Amino acid sequence: MKIKRTILLIGLCLLMASTLALAACVKCVKRTGGNGSSSPSIVDPDILYSDDPTPDEYFIFKYLSDTDSYEIKQKSMTGMPPKIVIPSTYNGKLVTSIGKDGFYNCNGLTIVSIPDSVTSIGDYAFKNCLVLKRVTIGSGVTSIGTQAFCGCERIESVSIPDSVTSIGASAFRYCRAIKSVTIGSGVASI
Repeated sequence: MKIKRTILLIGLCLLMASTLALAACVKCVKRTGGNGSSSPSIVDPDILYSDDPTPDEYFIFKYLSDTDSYEIKQKSMTGMPPKIVIPSTYNGKLVTSIGKDGFYNCNGLTIVSIPDSVTSIGDYAFKNCLVLKRVTIGSGVTSIGTQAFCGCERIESVSIPDSVTSIGASAFRYCRAIKSVTIGSGVASI
């Protein structure tokens, strides 16, 4: 009788643990499939991704009156989540710029997703983000500043969208892990 009860309890614990793990996995790994569906798909197991914007509390927003939009920067080099999705709006206005030195030396940052609303990535924006591994650059970006990703030693691939027309000097210098680079047709100057 005790053995049956013990086996039943172990089985129940395993069932609860697997249910909780599956729920967490589906929440963290929700991505849009290539066919436009929103079915979850598993990605690199050490990199969980969410397309939800990172909460505003991690950023400083500077109003740009000439464009009626906002520039974004990190609030602090410490405490930033490892995976961030830059919000596309703040206070009802577009976020169009990642400021100069915006995420400079943000050493815990591993994944960044830049929305289509952003048109410029400032000079030194992600310089020396030593463990940054993956960057998604939105289709609205037209310029990538000087040394924007310099020293990001773990970035493995770079895909520059067709919207980008200029890439600043040494933008990807010391990105030693790069294995693949795709440069869009719009780039006129590097």
